[in-house]
Amino acid sequence: MTQKINTKTGISQNWVKADNLAVHRAEAESNLRKAKQNEIGKKYIRIPHPTVKNTFILRER
Repeated sequence: MTQKINTKTGISQNWVKADNLAVHRAEAESNLRKAKQNEIGKKYIRIPHPTVKNTFILRER
């Protein structure tokens, strides 16, 4: 007897891309925001604040 192993670990999703202008604009804004954060990350390093938790100070590399 052989057992069949279930290889699906989650729900399979079939998403259809929307042709809505608002959806494309939101995706573009999200991508732009991520790109700006990456550029800032290249110029500065994050140093933890000495007294305030979960807060960082940006210093140039």
